Amino acid sequence: MKISSGVWYRNSSLLSSTGSGKIVGAAALLYEKCPTDEITSFTGTGLDTDVQPLALGLLCEGSTLVYASSKREARHMPGKHWTRDERRSLRQQIAAGVAPHDIVVENRSWVGIRYMLRALHVPWSRRWTPSQTRSLIAQVKPGKTLAELRIPNKSTAAINAKRRRLRIAGKLGKQTVRTKQQYSQAELDLLEHYAWQVGWSARQVHAAGVLPNRSYHSISKKMGRLGYGDPVRVQRAKQARRLSHDERNRLREFLLAEGRRLSSETIARRFNISMNVTNSHRRKLGVSLSWHEARALSSTEEKRQRAAEAKRKHLNERWANYRAKKIETLLEFQQRLERRNYRAPIRTCRACGYPWFALRRFFSVQRRKLPNRVKVSMSQTCRICKMKLKQEAKGGASATQAIG
Repeated sequence: MKISSGVWYRNSSLLSSTGSGKIVGAAALLYEKCPTDEITSFTGTGLDTDVQPLALGLLCEGSTLVYASSKREARHMPGKHWTRDERRSLRQQIAAGVAPHDIVVENRSWVGIRYMLRALHVPWSRRWTPSQTRSLIAQVKPGKTLAELRIPNKSTAAINAKRRRLRIAGKLGKQTVRTKQQYSQAELDLLEHYAWQVGWSARQVHAAGVLPNRSYHSISKKMGRLGYGDPVRVQRAKQARRLSHDERNRLREFLLAEGRRLSSETIARRFNISMNVTNSHRRKLGVSLSWHEARALSSTEEKRQRAAEAKRKHLNERWANYRAKKIETLLEFQQRLERRNYRAPIRTCRACGYPWFALRRFFSVQRRKLPNRVKVSMSQTCRICKMKLKQEAKGGASATQAIG
């Protein structure tokens, strides 16, 4: 597209991106990035400037220039100040949780958006400010540990990384700096074989001694960076609840005081953690319960009763499934014999009145040894009815025990 002359709006995103307000400078800036169009001359609002033929990136992504066909139209275009609609759009995107670098306002560059974010006191960068750096130096020099350092809007990992950089720069006095040992190609090959191909976890790799000079945390972090971890295990670890510094101190104080004689299950339920975490803290503090102390607790007996009830319920469900399957098998066998016109005596069940074949498959048989002979007798109740009567008898007995 060739343009010979025209009126260019001075406060376009192209000109505001340079901050100088000079059209020639802005044109030269875009000329170096993405030359696409050619302009022979133009006139800016309040400026009359002739420009030599040069390539100007009007169609470059992220750079737009507002063009007006006349000075009258240029006067009615949006001014340099932010309008009410632009401010409303910016606030709505901030309230919706849009990342600062993803905010889009029509006819506004990232420099203009960043200026307005700074005016609204919205942090658009995670860089360390001088005040945060001074606060960290003041906390580290007295000898505070990493868990005791507190910087607003900074995680423990960010504080640790910044502390390391300050040590390397010599801002923290004469403190020893441990240099990081980079992974060699042989170590990376071993890690790829065991973590990716074999499917071991970081704890398994560390326990096997494959990388003797690496700690468990180093192996775990390296596997995470290389994407060797199990996605299910990684997601479960991300969703796990981790105690804060204050919560961990309260748990330790509780275990050393009144929680010393409580069961791990009760403590885990009280602090909303797992029993494994509770037992781990107990072992570290040396307040683990002995076998006799654990059995003497009332919660142990309640847990034993719950386990017995769950086992009883599981067995009842298992036997119910077995009876249903057995009944279905007997009925199918009886129908198959009837279709074949099987020659066998018929025996009517005394309970259900159904005419079954007099076979051991349908009726239980008892043998009694007498002095001169063996007496064989067949039950008058089929096996299906016996199962039902036995189930009803058990149900009645359990109900009587519950009432008693």
